[in-house]
Amino acid sequence: MFRRSTSTSTSHADEENPYLLSFSDIMAGLLGLFILALISVMILLDQQKHKLEDATKKAEQAKHKTEADLGKMLDEIGKRVKSIQDDIAAIQAIEDARRRLLHRIRDELGDQVPVEVTDEGDVLRIPDSTLSFPKGGDEIPSDKRVNAEKIGSVLLKELQRPENLQLLDTIFVEGHTDSLPNNRPKGNWGLSTYRAISLWNFWTDKQGGFAALTQFKNARNEPLFSVSGYSDTRRVVEPAPDVLRLLETPNLPPAAFKQLDEPKNRRIDLRFTLRGSEEVRKKLEQELDELKNLQEQVKESLEKP
Repeated sequence: MFRRSTSTSTSHADEENPYLLSFSDIMAGLLGLFILALISVMILLDQQKHKLEDATKKAEQAKHKTEADLGKMLDEIGKRVKSIQDDIAAIQAIEDARRRLLHRIRDELGDQVPVEVTDEGDVLRIPDSTLSFPKGGDEIPSDKRVNAEKIGSVLLKELQRPENLQLLDTIFVEGHTDSLPNNRPKGNWGLSTYRAISLWNFWTDKQGGFAALTQFKNARNEPLFSVSGYSDTRRVVEPAPDVLRLLETPNLPPAAFKQLDEPKNRRIDLRFTLRGSEEVRKKLEQELDELKNLQEQVKESLEKP
């Protein structure tokens, strides 16, 4: 008798289903890839974190350096400003001393010998009425020589004070004319120069007395006095431009003649320049340039991100 044998291999076959094994492998592979990706992301995040920390650190260092540099520049600016203030004060002090000197000369001469001190305080002006040179002439009239003597006397007295002599670099005796043309050699240039020379010679031609003016020297051991003429190029009162143009025409109308014949332009100026003032001014200009450069550097530093 035959027995039918029933196969029990169904469940075993199911366990060995190749489709089920492939799906498990895929899931396992995907899980592995996910883990690797996660690890990679974590590594990248860690690297980015370190980069950010480094950047922050560098930014902080740059910030501190910028602040330190700015501090140094501001300190330097403070020093420059202080030095500039000192230079300005030094210039102001010697200019004030010169102004006092010129006002003292004017006050000593008084109303009998009129002289003026310009607004800038550097020129003692001898007006036309004080010496009254003749029209087109360069000789001091005899009745005005006493005025020239008094001016020379007070000038000599003040220059014999050591503090005044140490203050000065040059005293320019400057001749100036009006704008009227004249027929003498060299025209107004010659006339203005010879008038200044005439006053200087009046003071120094004779031995003794005012001749001591020639002995004064400046810091460079050069004569303290210098003589020059400026024609009508430095006018106190300016004629109208259309009147000046008439100088190029052969005949001047009476109205133009009156404007050109200006007494205030006819004068002798004693211009007092200061010892060391140019050096201080050059130093001041250099310090101002350096201060400007420092300000530009501060501006650039502040504009940096």
